[in-house]
Amino acid sequence: MPSVLEPSPLGPPPPTSQYSDRDDIKNALQAHARDNSYAIKVDSSTPKEATYICLKGGKYNSRGKSDTIY
Repeated sequence: MPSVLEPSPLGPPPPTSQYSDRDDIKNALQAHARDNSYAIKVDSSTPKEATYICLKGGKYNSRGKSDTIY
C-alpha cells in the first residue's frame, strides 16, 4: 500500500494541512498534482464535502470496441 515512505506511481500524497475554504483545498491539490505530472477534477460536490479524482479517472466505455481485444 502506498505511503509517504513508499509513494504510489503518482508520487507522494499531498501534505496534511488545514484550509480556510474549498478554493484553497482545490488549489493545493492542483499544485500537488501538477508537481507530480497529473491533474485532478471535482468528481462530486455538496455544500459539506467534495470528492476529487484524477482527471483521467472514470469508468471504461466499451461502446464501439471489440470484445476480443483487451
